[in-house]
Amino acid sequence: HQDAPWRDDERDADSDGLANWLESAGGPSNNQWWKGFWGQDAIKIKPWAEESYCGARPGLFEQRPFGNLDLANPDVDGDSLLDGEDDQDNDDWSNVYELYELMLDVDGNGNPAWCTYPAGLIPTVSVGGTDMPVNPFNPCAPNPSSRTCSDYVPF
Repeated sequence: HQDAPWRDDERDADSDGLANWLESAGGPSNNQWWKGFWGQDAIKIKPWAEESYCGARPGLFEQRPFGNLDLANPDVDGDSLLDGEDDQDNDDWSNVYELYELMLDVDGNGNPAWCTYPAGLIPTVSVGGTDMPVNPFNPCAPNPSSRTCSDYVPF
């Protein structure tokens, strides 16, 4: 908040590099938060399996479960990587990068207009020079060509 005392949502109780708010039960390190995010009236992006938008499928991904992060556990999957440096959806974009892009525009691109959506509405990062939407629980967002993004969409 740019002021001297840190608020609880800014602190990092488990010292994993992710702020408490990000890892709270109602925060964006919870897959259900993203279900609500993509379901907002201003966005209305359907789940990954249902629809593609300008060559991307950033919506809710339920083809494979990904564990929610926890503000009291620095390594929820037990692989010895702190949750901030880990990659929950195995798309080669760290959790800290994908989650903080939502709040802080980490890459500094200003989250420009994407597809038919106005600037600032969808968190995006540059993938090969093209701005793509971010979703830390979708292995196809931001990179639809990631090693863990399925080439096959179910009927």
